[in-house]
Amino acid sequence: MKKIVLLLTTMIALLCNVFAQRFCGSQLNLTEIQQTDPERYQRIMDIENQLQQVRFEVMSNVPTSTIIIPVVVHIVHNNNAQNISDAQIHAQIRVLNEDFRRQNADRVNTPNAFIGVAGDANIEFRLARIDPNGNPTSGITRTLTSVSGFCHIMDNVKFTNLGGRDAWNTQRYLNIWVCNFSLPGLMGYAQFPFDLATRPNTDGVVVGYQFFGVGNPRQPRFNRGRTLTHEVGHWLNLRHIWGDALNCTATDFVDDTPNQFGPTNGCRTFPARDQCTPTGNGVMFMNFMDYSDDACMNMFTSGQIARMRALFDTENGIRREMLVLSEFITNPPTIFGPTVFCMQATFDLHNGQATSWTLSDNVNFRVVSTNPTRAFVDAVNPMTNNFTTRLSAMYHGTEIASVYITSFCDLSPCDCPPGWCECGVPICPFCGRWGCPMCATVRSHPNPVSDILTIDLTQRETDVFSKTRTTVETETIFNIHLLNVHGMVVRQQRTQASTIQFDVSNLPEGTYYLHIEHNGEIEKHQIIINRN
Repeated sequence: MKKIVLLLTTMIALLCNVFAQRFCGSQLNLTEIQQTDPERYQRIMDIENQLQQVRFEVMSNVPTSTIIIPVVVHIVHNNNAQNISDAQIHAQIRVLNEDFRRQNADRVNTPNAFIGVAGDANIEFRLARIDPNGNPTSGITRTLTSVSGFCHIMDNVKFTNLGGRDAWNTQRYLNIWVCNFSLPGLMGYAQFPFDLATRPNTDGVVVGYQFFGVGNPRQPRFNRGRTLTHEVGHWLNLRHIWGDALNCTATDFVDDTPNQFGPTNGCRTFPARDQCTPTGNGVMFMNFMDYSDDACMNMFTSGQIARMRALFDTENGIRREMLVLSEFITNPPTIFGPTVFCMQATFDLHNGQATSWTLSDNVNFRVVSTNPTRAFVDAVNPMTNNFTTRLSAMYHGTEIASVYITSFCDLSPCDCPPGWCECGVPICPFCGRWGCPMCATVRSHPNPVSDILTIDLTQRETDVFSKTRTTVETETIFNIHLLNVHGMVVRQQRTQASTIQFDVSNLPEGTYYLHIEHNGEIEKHQIIINRN
């Protein structure tokens, strides 16, 4: 009986010890890999040789600008506790970006001895806004599973038919799976980039739901989001800082990280020395690739940063393809403009340029003028209401943005829009009577206009009873104002002339409104200024 109790006590102690220290599944024993999988070992050595070459060439083909990485987070949950909130996800992405940009508040805790090698990786992670099929997305997927715990050896969380969720295109997205592990104490693991070519469907990072996000009171030592920072470091080709072997000859292939015998547990104080670095500044226990508690991690080194960024070398970098559409995936082009309009509307393309604009309905609508970032659309028969079309911005035959727009003139009886006041004939389909006693017909042209806007003013007098009309010149005074979209008057004139002109060559492009006041009435026209 005493032996059974002792055995149980020992097992509990071991289990508690597993939960009391960081446990990462991304271990690389190069000696074992060389013996058991020589082809994989050769791929690892090939990438190391390539990285050395990049270093000697001063990283001439590595982008110097911010590297944008599109992210999709797959929440695979078996119960409500595992189905973490969007707020937790956004908080985790914020921490990830702060750590990789060295904007983390606890960077002030980096010892002075290591500040000189601590750096900003200039890598940013953004939740995707476009999925692999071109549809809008939040960058978050949720899958209810019958699997109570996923095995990191099988990678089953990465396959829908095994109860997980299939990866999005791993050449374009960093896939992050959040789930419950079957192995107690496992916090996360990542696939290294040298396996991308042979295992593309499993590329990415997996984190236990208890360690994803910030503030979990049940994991006080690991609730600041550093598990994902650590695992993404692996995904970007960083090794554990001690080289995954308990000796002083193992290496993480980074020159500016001190030699270290093994992982750090808990929170040590500076300087922390071991048998591999027994003097001086000691080991770099605050490095994100060590095993310290979240509160004691705060830096990547310049050597680690160079190693990560080398993956995006535009000629040979393993992850270079991720940069091709990263801006489009995370900040896609968007068309801004009215979804409902009467006669003509302006549509602007943000975050992109179009080589052409198309309409799904070319009968009731027409594109009258375009440039790479703007389209002007007319409703062909605005009095025939309620037609809808899809306006698409195209880039060399590929749709990059679209919006559905509808023509609808909200008119009260006998209240017609500018340009539809025809005397001697029914004013509009909504009005059954004839004409108006004094009808001003104003024509403004060209529209769109680039420099000189001409306004023709005539008066037509109608005999309502005989249904006849005669054009006569009158001495009506016209007050004419050109307003911008904010209602500010940018041009004005008071005249009795039959024709006037406004010079608009120095006005910004966009939509304006022409107000013509006569006989106590105001006639309104929409004017487009466009110089392309």
